[in-house]
Amino acid sequence: DTLGDLVRIYAFADITFIGGSLVPEGGHNPLEAARQGNPLLFGPHMEDFSEISSALLESGAAFQVIDQPSLERMLEQLIISDELRRVTGNRARQFTEKQQDVLSAHIAVVKQYL
Repeated sequence: DTLGDLVRIYAFADITFIGGSLVPEGGHNPLEAARQGNPLLFGPHMEDFSEISSALLESGAAFQVIDQPSLERMLEQLIISDELRRVTGNRARQFTEKQQDVLSAHIAVVKQYL
């Protein structure tokens, strides 16, 4: 249970499955994997990151699976198709690049009230 360790691991991955998302655990932050340009897979339980996961799905940077068989089918499609992995991974990276200004915007708002 540490912060930041997964970033180094994601750099070696070709595909990322977000753990804690097939069961009601709330999921995990998908942005670290997305920054690495990995296609993302996650289950229906991304409650802790619902806005981010919805936006990733809408941008074509991630796939939602509902159970182990659908996870296996999607993994197989991604493993077989270099193009699908490349396109989805690029969309994931582009998604995070577009979000880089969000932190600055939030800090600017907070500073107005300090």
